[in-house]
Amino acid sequence: MLVGDSDYGRWVGFLRAWERQEAGSHEADALPVLTQGSLPSTSWPLLVNHLVGAVSTRLGIWNAALTRAIAQANDPFSIGRALAQSRSGLHALRAVAGHPHLPGDLTRQLLEQVDAQVRSAQQQLEEQAARPVARGADTAQMQALLRAVRENPLTAVLAAAPSSGGQDTRSTAAGSGTEAGRGASHPWKAIPPGPPRRRIITD
Repeated sequence: MLVGDSDYGRWVGFLRAWERQEAGSHEADALPVLTQGSLPSTSWPLLVNHLVGAVSTRLGIWNAALTRAIAQANDPFSIGRALAQSRSGLHALRAVAGHPHLPGDLTRQLLEQVDAQVRSAQQQLEEQAARPVARGADTAQMQALLRAVRENPLTAVLAAAPSSGGQDTRSTAAGSGTEAGRGASHPWKAIPPGPPRRRIITD
């Protein structure tokens, strides 16, 4: 189906641009309200595929950016800052996945998948940070790193309702943490990639 000025076309055009990071989540606010019954039966599955693909791609981009930021963070302050900036990206992602102009059953499934990946990433970060503490290596420094991860959780975004709010701009707010551990080697290298794309039920 060609993308044009129809409701379908406007949504697909936005999703393609957003997937390429050429559009902000706030731009979806002007898009039409869609229901499964408002589109031809052949168009609805196509739209869902576009939506799932765009969210999956952006989740992968978010995960890769977080991995790079954590790999470059060597102290509690920079880890806290990396997690705070990562949460900004999650606000934008959840704004599209849970957009109020889409049917609630669809957005619930998308948000469940996004939120599950966020919880998994947070759990893995904590486990990797706690491992050296359990072994007793540089206890004070490692405790500071672990505390920074726990005090700046990625999962903090899950308590808020999805909202665009211009959150595509990366935050410069630093997370909590102290300078005492600056220069310490962080206890992890990377966050495993997200889960494979799951099927969204369209009927």
